[in-house]
Amino acid sequence: MQQTQVIQVVTQDEFVQQLGAMAGMSPVLLVWFIGLLVALTRWKRHPKVSLVTVIALSGFFLVSFIATFTYGYLIRTWQSRSGEDLDRLLKIVDLSRSAISALFWGLLLAAIFGWRQSRAARPSHVENLALMPRSSE
Repeated sequence: MQQTQVIQVVTQDEFVQQLGAMAGMSPVLLVWFIGLLVALTRWKRHPKVSLVTVIALSGFFLVSFIATFTYGYLIRTWQSRSGEDLDRLLKIVDLSRSAISALFWGLLLAAIFGWRQSRAARPSHVENLALMPRSSE
């Protein structure tokens, strides 16, 4: 009869410790959260831009959480192995995190600049409306 082992990846204490490790990222996490709120509130006016922004910012959140827990897990489980092996593995994880983050940055830049029309492509009435003085009611 074969015995099945259950591997507990993270205990509750380790989970809380990993969340604490993310405290240093709180300013950036707050900016991403505010960006998500802004994108969601402007969804009706700019659905494509908002969708791409939500995907990119959610991706940043996800990558940050996964990478933080991956680093903690690898450090805990690979402590008994050589430092060179752990260093090599952490570099691979870091490179992967960087590549995925670059993808999300590309999406965010596409959201910022992707749907802009040049002045020549805008209908003339749009420019005329922008030049008209507004009433001071």
